[in-house]
Amino acid sequence: MPRIPVYGCKELERALVILGFEIDSDRGKGGHKLAKHPTLKPVRGQAPYITIKGLKEYASADFRSMVVKEIVSFGFTRDRVIAALNGETL
Repeated sequence: MPRIPVYGCKELERALVILGFEIDSDRGKGGHKLAKHPTLKPVRGQAPYITIKGLKEYASADFRSMVVKEIVSFGFTRDRVIAALNGETL
């Protein structure tokens, strides 16, 4: 199982675009942005969007892991999400 890389808001935005999400910078508060997938909805009782915090680097490993789990709940595999965070388009 690949390790979750250290990433920030720019890498997360790029990964979400690779996965097909649309970034809406007008709806977030402060430095936050919202990412919504046009066709997929989360499997669990999660909000239908991902909140992107405006930080240069997400230092907490627990927070990075939580974000990956939120993206996986939309139906992506963990390996696919990590590949997108690394900038790989499959």
